[in-house]
Amino acid sequence: MGIEIVKLVQKLSCNFCDYLFYALTSFGEEIFFFAVFLILWWCVSKNSAVKLMFVYFVSVGINSLVKFLVNRPRPYITSSEVINKLPANGSSFPSGHSQSFACVSGFVYFNNLSKSDIKNKKFYLLGFILFGLFGVGLSRLYLGQHYLSDVLVGLLFGYIISYLMCKVLDKVKLKQFKNNKIIIASVIIVLTICCDLIIGLTEILNAHEKLVVFQFSGFIISIVVSYFLIDKIKANNFESLKIKSIKSILGLIFVAIFYLLLNLFFKNNIVLELIKFLFLGLFALLLLPFVFNVIISKVKIKGNENMLKAEKNEYVCNNLKQTKKFAKKFAKSVKGGTIILLTGDLGAGKTTFTKFLLSALKVKDNIQSPTFTILREYETKKLKFYHFDMYRIEDSSEAYGFGFEEYVNNIKSDSVVLIEWWENVKEILPNNCLKIEILKMGETSRKFIITKDFKVN
Repeated sequence: MGIEIVKLVQKLSCNFCDYLFYALTSFGEEIFFFAVFLILWWCVSKNSAVKLMFVYFVSVGINSLVKFLVNRPRPYITSSEVINKLPANGSSFPSGHSQSFACVSGFVYFNNLSKSDIKNKKFYLLGFILFGLFGVGLSRLYLGQHYLSDVLVGLLFGYIISYLMCKVLDKVKLKQFKNNKIIIASVIIVLTICCDLIIGLTEILNAHEKLVVFQFSGFIISIVVSYFLIDKIKANNFESLKIKSIKSILGLIFVAIFYLLLNLFFKNNIVLELIKFLFLGLFALLLLPFVFNVIISKVKIKGNENMLKAEKNEYVCNNLKQTKKFAKKFAKSVKGGTIILLTGDLGAGKTTFTKFLLSALKVKDNIQSPTFTILREYETKKLKFYHFDMYRIEDSSEAYGFGFEEYVNNIKSDSVVLIEWWENVKEILPNNCLKIEILKMGETSRKFIITKDFKVN
């Protein structure tokens, strides 16, 4: 039955389908992993990219072990009627290409998309699965490399591994390893080189497999150097989707060009392959992010236009340091006569953000939460700042009792009013306020959604 399905798919054979399925099968190869890894490194975070590397290697290890144990011949070996359109080594079950695509796309979904506030998230996962089956999977049948069962099990393995590994890695704080970063980096590099020596001097693997191992070794060393020893270059979470898209496209083009240039000098030798991918990794992980940061920093946009140009702006901060940087950036857009409404659950970080904002506005007083006093007043050279916390106010009538309406309905041009738990007094508030919603995404990661001209009532 499996052979018949493969022969049925191969009836589509033509030059166009050859090119189409060659392209589709590349989504299950190492190049797809490298591309997604680099995009995460440039546009999300180094931690996210390194987690993908762990998940990918675990998936490859499990796939190799199952292939070794099952040792199922490929369709073109089993039947002479099946055309081998793309020579490959090893056994058939499960499909390494299908599992690789499922692993990488599954990681992107479970580690990133599922934790975002994107609507209809599950449709992204469904899209990945369908592309894995009818794109990558169908290409493996067309090329004569796998049975349908190989593809289905490969996809299943990939998504299960990515899901379980994301759950495990969520509990691992990669930053804790940086306390002994030089020792850890040295150990990883030495172990990598020792493995290469063993593989290079023995016949454990064939020539192609040795080549791939040495390529990954060079890339791993570049990752270790970039991750553990270089802390200066980081992804900028304040960049728009448009800027991140441009960075990704241009970055991948530059990496491809640099790879072609390196091929002119490093080839036909596994040691030279290691050196080539070491240089390629350092170029992609260190030089390009540095260039991106320099270019973007040269684009100077006035604070108010930058932060509040659109009706709604979203920013993600992965830690307190980034939140502080965001508050400093936001402070440049704050003008007198503004009412800021802070929205967020308990523990979301409303008071923490307010402290960072006041510090950025050069408030020299001791900044404290007004939870029990309801109001705290601060003053800078240009602005008077009124920080309200309405958590203990049960309804608007209590707020009228201490003259709250005077602060918001007759706000002066040199005053800024910031209100936590404003929902308790929304009947008093005017429209056209500036709302900041804080969403808790992790222990220290937050998403800030800024809505200007917010209609309260």
